[in-house]
Amino acid sequence: MARRRKIRRYQVVINNSAKADKWPGLYERHFRKFAFGVIFIWILTRVFDFSLMPPSYQGLFITRPYYGLHSWDNANRAWAARSHVKYGLGYTRGYSTPAVGDPPSAHPQRYVSHPPLETLIMAFGMLLFGSEEWAIRLFDLILSVPALLLILLLLRKLYGSGCALLSGLLLVILPLSAYFGFEPLMVLLGLWALWRYLLLTRRLHDGPEPRGRHVFELAVALFLMVQLSWAGVFYAFAIGLHYTVSCLINRRLQGMVLAVLLEQIPVSFRAFH
Repeated sequence: MARRRKIRRYQVVINNSAKADKWPGLYERHFRKFAFGVIFIWILTRVFDFSLMPPSYQGLFITRPYYGLHSWDNANRAWAARSHVKYGLGYTRGYSTPAVGDPPSAHPQRYVSHPPLETLIMAFGMLLFGSEEWAIRLFDLILSVPALLLILLLLRKLYGSGCALLSGLLLVILPLSAYFGFEPLMVLLGLWALWRYLLLTRRLHDGPEPRGRHVFELAVALFLMVQLSWAGVFYAFAIGLHYTVSCLINRRLQGMVLAVLLEQIPVSFRAFH
């Protein structure tokens, strides 16, 4: 009995609107309207440049060139993506390769330790819309809208409508998110991995029975996160650390989940070298 109580403390309650929401009927009935309101605010902050304190409007943000203290990162990623488009994957080998010249250097410096997937996705957007700053931001906005909607739906599944809407609103109105974006694919993959991890470790109250495809989905989400950005390494590390500590507390292991998490260790170390 004591063992069961210990395990239940770590369970996540889903679809328990009466506890998750102060006004569950309002949030549940109008969730779609509130969700589209959050998405509308996100579009406004990514297209227009304005501030609330003091109230001011500086024109369009989406067409603004990359400049400022931290915009060098956006500029470098765009530079590497343009190299994929201009010189081809045969030249860049899929790695981040800031190259210049026509023809470029025969022996370029490839950033082999940087996760390659982000610049490859950006290069795909350049093929569709062009390589100007407004085109890059437009493609990011097109990706982020459905990703944000899926994030809200996942949070609703895990924690209820009220928590999902409040989390989404805070995400889109934070100044850092409004200026730099919030890496929607990374957040979406992180939540997906968390959901599958909670399901596989039976921490979802009234959740479905774990299946083999859930293990596969967890492995794919963790792998893509590590390939997408540095932040993915920390997502995978956090889930793995939580599982290890939980196993030590409960004195039990689940072989398939452990194998998936351990598989990420060499991938994560590869990302740092």
